[in-house]
Amino acid sequence: VPSSSNELVLNGLHKFEKNTVSIGASITIVSAMVVLSYLNWEWLKTFLSTFFDREKLRKNIIQQLNEVAEQGHRGLVAYIVGFSFWEVCGLPTSVVETAAGMAFGFRQGLLGSFIGKTWGSIMAFLFGRTLLSRVVQIQMEKNETLQLIDKSVARHP
Repeated sequence: VPSSSNELVLNGLHKFEKNTVSIGASITIVSAMVVLSYLNWEWLKTFLSTFFDREKLRKNIIQQLNEVAEQGHRGLVAYIVGFSFWEVCGLPTSVVETAAGMAFGFRQGLLGSFIGKTWGSIMAFLFGRTLLSRVVQIQMEKNETLQLIDKSVARHP
């Protein structure tokens, strides 16, 4: 039970930050799903249904790469949006970037990967500095190594 009005305000701010993080994550996920479903609902449905069968997944990925390549610039834009989301989630990017080269060729694949990775990194940074700053602060307080790094950077910028 909070003993002062300051503690009440701080508790209220912490709840607000938690809600803001949940809302931000929900908006990001829903936005990505809407974009993907708008661009190609059948692809999303097929991908989800074959995700757990390795051979079907492999065949589906090859088929989808061919279909994305046939879409031209629209497919490249869809790749950039999807790759940005992938980057925000902090997932490994090597396979996704290789797939872009297979689907779009070297130059367009490189351009799409560059734009997608840059945009995703910027979004991840902004989420970390705004919506998730409290979560980062809590993790920093829990980890002694991160605390030492933080102190070192503060002393020697």
